Amino acid sequence: MPTPGSIVCPACQGVGRLNPGPGGRPLAACRHCGSLERHRALVGLLPATAKHAARGLVLDVAPTPVTSEIIRATAGDAGSRYLGMDFDPAADKRAVNVQASLTDIPLPDSSVGLVICFHVLEHIPDDRTAMRDLARVLADGGLALVQVPRKVGVPTDEDPSAPVEVRLERFGQADHVRFYGEDFEDRLQESGLTVTAIVMSDLYDPLECEALGIDPAETVWLCTTGEAVDLPELRGQCGASAQRSILDGLDRTFLLADQRGAELRASADRLRASQERLRATAAKLRSKNERIRELKARLADARAGHRPTRLSRVRARVGRVRRRLRQH
Repeated sequence: MPTPGSIVCPACQGVGRLNPGPGGRPLAACRHCGSLERHRALVGLLPATAKHAARGLVLDVAPTPVTSEIIRATAGDAGSRYLGMDFDPAADKRAVNVQASLTDIPLPDSSVGLVICFHVLEHIPDDRTAMRDLARVLADGGLALVQVPRKVGVPTDEDPSAPVEVRLERFGQADHVRFYGEDFEDRLQESGLTVTAIVMSDLYDPLECEALGIDPAETVWLCTTGEAVDLPELRGQCGASAQRSILDGLDRTFLLADQRGAELRASADRLRASQERLRATAAKLRSKNERIRELKARLADARAGHRPTRLSRVRARVGRVRRRLRQH
């Protein structure tokens, strides 16, 4: 059984307590696959994107190993082609199909059914061009899942020309060029996208968030080029997906516990057999020690009673022979 405070990770179905994340952030990283809060939130959303993925290509921008195979499986289930894309894949050793910038996506208009764009736009100096190109390639009925770091209650702070030390202080990371604020949604909408912002507490109840290691305040922007996403439908699909993930994780935990129990029982049987062999060896050694003590006692008795031993008789005979040889 999971221990109190542990989670069932939606990304790997691993069960256990969370490790610290980047910068020492507590209770952030899955100890099995390394997924963070945003990865687990994304994985929870993917089962609800099947109808969108079926509309065209599935574009995974700056793919990460924690989620790329799950997104690839989502594309396969929808009968669509998966495409991983990054501007500089060597920087983070990403495996991609296409090396390209989000500001100039090498795909036809309206060809993409599902876009995954998590923590990418804050790296791009000309983010508005990137947003417009996302809108261009998104098919009718398609969906872009977008997430960026954002501060509430302030406007976007940006400076693509800022030196590294300033970026670290203002934007939180050396390769970030901005920290988005309240106007982020306006930028998306001005680029031709219909935007619905959701927080995870809109989709999951508190117990589900806790069980899956999802931050209830985690925000994802759902972007389309037509009608907005049907939130009640999305909520129902995500709730069902959460329950499946929790049950699958518990089943896996029970299976692993059974396997571990069998391993422990086999190990105990081997230990008992080893103990029996040691007991048998010890009995043989005790018998030999008793025989040695017996022989030592007989030898001591022989010496005490001056009874000649075979060795003493041989020595006496040799002495007599030597004396005769001297006489002659």
